[in-house]
Amino acid sequence: MDKIEFRFLYLLQELHTPLVDGLMTFITTLGDHGIFWLLLAAVLFAVPRTRMMGGCMLISIGIGFLLGNVALKNMVARQRPCWLDPSVGLLVQVPRDFSFPSGHSMVGFEGAVSIFMFNRKWGIPALMLAVLIAFSRLYLFVHFPTDVLAGAVLGTVIAWCVARTAKRRRRKQDPGTMTERQVAVMLERAPGIYEVVLHSNQKSIDEIKIFLIPGREGERSLMVDAGFRKRQCLETMEEAMGSLGITYDELDIFLTHKHHDHCGLASVYAERGARLFMNPQEDRHCYDCLYYNHSHGSKEDQPEVLRAVGVTEEGTPEVWNMFMEVNRRVIEHKGWEFEIPGFSYTPVKAGQILSYGGYDFEAVPLKGHTFGQLGLYEKNRRILFCADQVIDGIVPIVGTTYPDEHLLMGYFESLEHFKHEYADCLVLPAHKLPVADVKRVVNRIVFAYLDKTDLIKHILDHGHHRMTTKEVACLAYGMEAIPKDEAEFIKLKMVISKTFSCLEYLYDTDFAIRSKEDGIFYWESP
Repeated sequence: MDKIEFRFLYLLQELHTPLVDGLMTFITTLGDHGIFWLLLAAVLFAVPRTRMMGGCMLISIGIGFLLGNVALKNMVARQRPCWLDPSVGLLVQVPRDFSFPSGHSMVGFEGAVSIFMFNRKWGIPALMLAVLIAFSRLYLFVHFPTDVLAGAVLGTVIAWCVARTAKRRRRKQDPGTMTERQVAVMLERAPGIYEVVLHSNQKSIDEIKIFLIPGREGERSLMVDAGFRKRQCLETMEEAMGSLGITYDELDIFLTHKHHDHCGLASVYAERGARLFMNPQEDRHCYDCLYYNHSHGSKEDQPEVLRAVGVTEEGTPEVWNMFMEVNRRVIEHKGWEFEIPGFSYTPVKAGQILSYGGYDFEAVPLKGHTFGQLGLYEKNRRILFCADQVIDGIVPIVGTTYPDEHLLMGYFESLEHFKHEYADCLVLPAHKLPVADVKRVVNRIVFAYLDKTDLIKHILDHGHHRMTTKEVACLAYGMEAIPKDEAEFIKLKMVISKTFSCLEYLYDTDFAIRSKEDGIFYWESP
């Protein structure tokens, strides 16, 4: 084996030139005693944003020193090539420690892999430097190829294990604290399209998928939706943006619709320099049972909307007070998961083309989940960001508390088009996995709503009096008239909105009669 390795080293000696000699001598000094990597790790550790990266580098270098330089070198006690053949002139001083494994290679890969595990953009040049340092040890005739290979492999394994352990420990921290940082785990769903999962630990919905499309050199980048109004979500997205080289001043954010999980952080991103884009149809109303549009102020419209669905101060005081408590918390800025702080945006309409990262996305209407929800469709690559329109394993909420929006009817029409137009696309929803079987998922959603409307029609047919939306909702979903806790209250908000949409569909198809008295909508069978 040594003979083969010597032949390779002798071959490299024939490539010597004054220029390369000077370059290799300089590069190898960057690995001397690991000083360069230790200083870099210290700098990264001193910056809060890169502290974990720097800490992992320091730990990896420490482990490598003990395992490689202290233990393995002395256990194996391999002679260096320059000791065995002193006739080869060296450009550096003759090393005094043993040859296996290469310490320069090991510390270089410990540092570079640590960086790569947290930031690919920085990690690639770091790995290139580590490779050059490792090669310099061969060029300078102070290590055998297997020494360098062993050092690189050992350094990679150590750094990978340390980084993975650090990330797992971070995941296990209390997810409910505002200071927790989520790990930005990205999946490349298509070339240049990265998916980041955010978690909220909310009672209503726990996760949402945010998509990042880095722009080409000199171009702006795109983020699809903004995520929950949680500090840990913001930190996760900043980590993901950093790894892709995305900055706020060159970032556009396309908001598919105005729900808290999609727009919660929009105001924060806008303050930091990002541009926001949204369909102005999402700002049609100041208040909805499904969210709190803080920019408009829900206080004025809230009593009217609640009264319309049968929640009144005089008739249902307990439920009314629950809504008022939420409103108070929003106004006093004490926090509420459905609150959406105000933000400015550039209007986007269906048919508009937005180009990022080599993709040309068309804004396409996806009415149903909300009145003005828009998706992004790349016709040439057959990719669709469908937001909450179609989700495998979930029946999306089609909810409103405003009359004559024909929301469920529009949803059925949209799904029929969806089933035929996007059946062969890569369909990327904001929740759960990509939709593999579009027709199956669409049919499941349609049948679920038809079943619910049939149940509601049955309730109206067998009712002995006209009913409010709240009364029908409690019967249709098997809920108590007064929620026993906040979780039940959140569910009630949702089912009231869904029930109103179902009742409107029955009204649109002449299977229900709607009347209004003293601001309250009443429903009954024809």
